Amino acid sequence: YSSSRFSHASRSTRSFSSSSDQDGGSRRKTVDEQEVSKFGAIGSAWWDLNGMQKPLHSFNALRATFLRNMTNEQLKRRADHLEGLKVLDVGCG
Repeated sequence: YSSSRFSHASRSTRSFSSSSDQDGGSRRKTVDEQEVSKFGAIGSAWWDLNGMQKPLHSFNALRATFLRNMTNEQLKRRADHLEGLKVLDVGCG
């Protein structure tokens, strides 16, 4: 399995707000602008498989295999791919 099979789309940055009953319903941002700037600065290099994020990209094959195996188990199927499925991989960091 090759991590080059992962595709990516251009993403726009949005600022989300939430209401809080604790502060009288005022709106407050839930996005840290410093984090947006930090990751925006490395955005153009993010998908370079041999760039500074190479260690993260090296996990893609392992992660894809795990996702496939867990999906097969949950859907009670036997398939060697995720084709035809919509998968949301939510990371943290």
